[in-house]
This record gives sequence, structure tokens and C-alpha cells, in this order.
Amino acid sequence: MLPKIKVPGIVDIETGKISEEAKETLDRMEAVFEELYELDFIFAFDEFADFLEDLRKKDMAEVRFFLSWLRGLRQEEKIRLIITGSINIISAMEELNVPDLMNDLTDIDIFPLNKNEIKELLEDLTTEDNITLTPEAMEFAIERLSDGIPFFVQLFASGLATYKDEGKAEYGLSGIKEIYEKITGKKHKEFMDLHSRLKEYLLPDRFKAAKKILAHLASDPMTQDYLWPYTKEILNNKATLRLLLKRLVDECYIVKENRNYRFVSPMVADWWKNSYDWEKE
Repeated sequence: MLPKIKVPGIVDIETGKISEEAKETLDRMEAVFEELYELDFIFAFDEFADFLEDLRKKDMAEVRFFLSWLRGLRQEEKIRLIITGSINIISAMEELNVPDLMNDLTDIDIFPLNKNEIKELLEDLTTEDNITLTPEAMEFAIERLSDGIPFFVQLFASGLATYKDEGKAEYGLSGIKEIYEKITGKKHKEFMDLHSRLKEYLLPDRFKAAKKILAHLASDPMTQDYLWPYTKEILNNKATLRLLLKRLVDECYIVKENRNYRFVSPMVADWWKNSYDWEKE
């Protein structure tokens, strides 16, 4: 990570910090672009929704100013923009009520890993720690990682490394089940951010309702109608519940199949049940 970006006479700025006003940062960025205009740019912007939220805390006008500037930037033929983040960008735009300033983006579909890819990635991640799984143990792991999300495969591999004994370890079916109980146990903290960040990005009433929803879905898939009795004292109406469920889908906590909602990741559902089953009440 570069701690500082400096182009003599143009820009001298520390990274990871937001200036007092968005316009200061934008003026400096424009100066760099103009100086290097003959080059093509790929401008990658990570944690985009978090950045907008930080601007919103100062002034909503800052958000609109920045997004308007960025929209003009996207029309430059020499500049291509990649926007990423751990928080769903479209949902964040809707909550900030500025979707009109970001309606020209194109989503990039990232497809889940298939069974063979899950196996290959898990083997690659565990080789350095001298961990191997028998075919039966690998089948169990693939089943709990059936969502095919690389991040959760990484968390699984990290858990195996955390709880293994010294030296080389080979796990059979009973061994992998035993260590899986530890990975998804309440004391294992690798998943904590998935719970705590809801409080940061959801309104208080929706956060309270989301906790109840996820606690119930960790045990069994449920329809919106079945979830409503657990949330009706918190949310105003079923339309608000539908929007909250959509937000949880957008953030990849849950997925909708036919009329049922369920956790995207079986492993995360198991951890959530072990850690937050009490939030059903």
C-alpha cells in the first residue's frame, strides 16, 4: 500500500484519508489526469460505498458533487472505471437516493466455483500448512462450501490451519466434522464482521429486523410470509420487509429460491445458528 502519492507541482496527498472537501481531492485527481492525458487510464475504486458513506456524514451535497464529477469522468474515452466494495453499490445508491447518478454502470458477473474448482482451491490453500483431506472428508467440505464463493473457501482453509495440531495433518470424515464444529462454533471469530457490519450499514429498525431474519433462516429456509410475524412489530409493513430482504440478497447474505429465502453459504448459516440463534426472540 502506497502511503503517499506525489507528483511534483501537481499533487502531494496521503492515501487512506479523505480531505475536508470532496472538491479538493477531485481537483488534484483532475490535475494528474490532465498531466498524463496521452495515456489510457483504468481507474479502480475499492470500498466505493464506504467512501460515499463517509462523505454523507459530512454533507449530502458532497456525495452528489462527487458522483456528478465521476459521471463526467466516465464519459472520457481514455478512462475506464472499475468500482468495487464489500457493500453492494446499487443498494447503497438507493439508500442515499442518488441512483440517477450511477445508472450507467455495467455489472460484471462473477460465477461461483464448481465442485472441482472448490476442491482445487481448498487443496492449494491447505498445502502450505501440510493439511490433506481424505476423499470422504473432501466431499464433506465441498458440500459445506457448495455456494462456491472463494472467500468462504479461504475461511474454511484458515479454520483448518487454526485448529490443526503441529506438523502434518490428514483428516478423515470424522476428523473433518470435528474440526468443522470448531470452525462454525461461537468462539471462532472469523465470521464476526458479517454480523457487526449490518449495524453500520442498516438503519436501526432494519438492523434489528435483519438479526431476527438471519437467526431464523440459519435454521431453515422461509418465505417472506413466514418471516413477517417475527418482524411486524419492528417494521412498518410488508413492503419494508421486502426491501430489507432484497438488501440482504444484494449483500450476498441470503438467496431467494422460488418463494423461499435461505443463507447463501451453508457454512455461514451453521456459524450463525451456533452464535446467534438467540436473536430469534
